[in-house]
Amino acid sequence: MASSWTLDDFRGEFDEVEFVEKLTQRMGSTASATGAKFDPAPYQASFSRAVAAIDDLERNVTASIAKATKELAVADRAHQRKLKEHGATLDAVLERFARLDRRISSVAQTAVRIGDQLEVIDVAKQRNAYGSKMIGHFLSMTGERAAVPDAFKGQTLDDLREAASTVQALQQAAQDLSRLPNMDHAIKNISNAADEIENRLLKEFDQAWQANHVPGMRACAASLLEFEGGHLIARIIARIIGEVGPNPDPPDSVEQFHSELSRLMDSISNACSKYFPLIAEVFPQPEKVIKPFVERVYEDNITGLLETGVGALSADTNAYLAALEIGFDLNRKLMRSLTAQVEELKLPSDAVLTSFKLALKDHADGLFFQYRDTFISRQFDVLVRDSRSRIDRTLAILPQATDDNPLRSEYAVSITDWIRAVFQTHIVDALLDSFSIALARVDKLAEPSRLPEYVWRIYKTLVEIVNKPFLHRLADSILESMSDEDGGDMVAVENGCTLEFVGCIDAIVQRLNDFFDVEIAKRLQDSLNLLTNCAQERHELTVALESKMSRALRITLDLAMQCSARTLSNLQQKTDFRPKDDQLLPDGSGCSPAASAVVDYIGRHSGSAIAHLRGKNLDCYLHVLGLRLYDLLSNHIRQFVVSNAGALLLMADIRVYQDLVRQFHVSEVNDRFETLRHVVNVFAVPAESLGSLMNDDPVLAVERIPRDDLHSFIKMRSDYKQNNLRKYFA
Repeated sequence: MASSWTLDDFRGEFDEVEFVEKLTQRMGSTASATGAKFDPAPYQASFSRAVAAIDDLERNVTASIAKATKELAVADRAHQRKLKEHGATLDAVLERFARLDRRISSVAQTAVRIGDQLEVIDVAKQRNAYGSKMIGHFLSMTGERAAVPDAFKGQTLDDLREAASTVQALQQAAQDLSRLPNMDHAIKNISNAADEIENRLLKEFDQAWQANHVPGMRACAASLLEFEGGHLIARIIARIIGEVGPNPDPPDSVEQFHSELSRLMDSISNACSKYFPLIAEVFPQPEKVIKPFVERVYEDNITGLLETGVGALSADTNAYLAALEIGFDLNRKLMRSLTAQVEELKLPSDAVLTSFKLALKDHADGLFFQYRDTFISRQFDVLVRDSRSRIDRTLAILPQATDDNPLRSEYAVSITDWIRAVFQTHIVDALLDSFSIALARVDKLAEPSRLPEYVWRIYKTLVEIVNKPFLHRLADSILESMSDEDGGDMVAVENGCTLEFVGCIDAIVQRLNDFFDVEIAKRLQDSLNLLTNCAQERHELTVALESKMSRALRITLDLAMQCSARTLSNLQQKTDFRPKDDQLLPDGSGCSPAASAVVDYIGRHSGSAIAHLRGKNLDCYLHVLGLRLYDLLSNHIRQFVVSNAGALLLMADIRVYQDLVRQFHVSEVNDRFETLRHVVNVFAVPAESLGSLMNDDPVLAVERIPRDDLHSFIKMRSDYKQNNLRKYFA
């Protein structure tokens, strides 16, 4: 019977009533088929037992669940109780840790305070101990026959250095207490002890010197330099001068004097080259040795040889003057050599140079006195005569003025050709070289007290010769060349002659300024009145020339803008920006012919400016050129009605203009043209997008471009009235 059941009979939701009905139905049908009488009692009993077993199982399970629930509740209460106990324990532990941390911090602060107090106490103890020791040493020296303290009897270098420090402190104390009574014995005994220690240190230094032991010399020098008297420095200087050798006998000729003085200078230079590096290694302030050495060698050696040599040759005037010049030149050579050696050591050379000048000052005044006045008078006469002669020869080809044409010579030499020929002579460079030579001679042979006056006279002579007779004459000729009635103005602008000439004038002015800074200002830095006079002469010359050259540049800019305006007027067609067939867009192959011509012209013009102008003149010229070109193009664009198709060509024109002005490297000009590029976008967008463009483009914001200016461009749109674009500015 069991095999008659299938899995499908138990699918879905189980219904016990339906299951019993099916079971009994099958049992009944089986009994009918076999012909046996169906007895349900066994099945009922079996089913009842099964149901009873199920009920028992259910009661057992329910009881187990109830028991487990009670046990869980009991365990949970126990867990919560233990959790509270652990939490309380943890809080207690944390509180104990906090108290411990506070105690540790308090202990640390206390330890720091105790350490500071101990350090102060230790310093005080050390100071007291040092003071007690010094007092003990000082008291031991107060007797008439005082014994030398044991601290001064050390044999090692460290002991000697410590003894030197101690005795120097005692010397200072003795000086401070010298007014007190009964201090004579103490001062004498301390001085004797100091001399003894210094002599022992000098002996140690000599031994280190002989052994070339730099650390030993450095250690001894550090202590010896603290003693008064400078015995160490004097000893070193004497050793170096000993290697220079004695001065020779008075010379019989200029050649012998030259030879002997050269030998002496070379010996001094070689000795310095040998010992200066050693001095720099040994002494913390080597200039304290180098400066006295230079003064000593000039006083004992150089000055002596100069006096004997010049005195021996004084009978022969030419030999006497030659000896003076030889002595001056060789002395400068030695100064350069010693200065170079000092610079290699990275030591301050001002003291050395000052020593040179002071050592030679008295002798130089006497040596050059007899030749001075004659030389100065002749030098000025030759300088003025030769300079004027050079200027006259350079300007000799000046065109002869006629009533018909004042700018053409009778030999058909144009004014521009004449100006260029004059500049090509480089006459100013030649003049400045002559004046530099004159200044150098004055430096060597003039009386030092009158040197500033001579320098001022030379510079004033230079300005008088170069100013009106030459530079202003050239400047006036440049201005005249720009007013040539035969069209010379446009020719000068086209070929860049004016910019070339202005650049030449500017180069000459810069050369004169450099000459002033290098040759004049340095010589007059101690004579402020004369320096002010020379500066005023330079200022008047510069201002007058700058005024004329600025006028020439303004005229050049005006002519360049006029030429550009004519080019735009002649080549720019109305149909460029408003073609007849507005649906036919430009092929994008390039800009308009007018823009191409202007870019080519301004490019050549700016290239000429870059080639000939320099510095602020170039920056200012390109700045003004760029701004005026912007103004010209802005006004030019507002003269044309622009359609959407024409806007594309206009945008191409603006791009080539931008590429041109970027070569100027002027930020303001670049910003102006970048703004113009954004402005012409208003011609390209549809009418319904114009408002969005004005609001979204930051370059078109009110802060960048006033609304009236922007409106003046939008008025030139071909659909301005048709689409009522005025509404954006109402």
